[in-house]
Amino acid sequence: MEFLNSTLFRDVGMSFFADTKFDGIEPICQPKQASIVLPEDIGDIAVLLTHPYVGGDDELGHELLRHFIENYSYSKARERRLILTYDAVRLACATVSPRCLEAIYGFVKRNGILLICEVSARKLGIFDSIKIGRLAGVEDIYRCLISSQKVIRL
Repeated sequence: MEFLNSTLFRDVGMSFFADTKFDGIEPICQPKQASIVLPEDIGDIAVLLTHPYVGGDDELGHELLRHFIENYSYSKARERRLILTYDAVRLACATVSPRCLEAIYGFVKRNGILLICEVSARKLGIFDSIKIGRLAGVEDIYRCLISSQKVIRL
């Protein structure tokens, strides 16, 4: 039996397996980018960020967050709220990622609501460095979360 077109134990990537014929059988599916269609009305959404990254505190984590914020800016939600708490408040003063700050400016420009946790900003000593958004107390943030139809925590 010819196994994987005579490439037994050869170091290959996943794309090899997607394109390989197994004893003349065509692959079941080809890799492609997923396309998700969202409903027209997805209600009010609040996104709660506690860190200035998604996943790890590295270049990839900051890049993923930037892409998330940019896509969220264009969502069809009736009202979009981005809430920065804990270490994520640094995003509002560009001490972490200037590119994320640009995405946040775009979010606000497209009528997104940006709330910055005042307690976190004061505790981190960056209260006077906040460049964008509205400072909010814990009670305001609580009301925002409880009144949203959907809450996403990253």
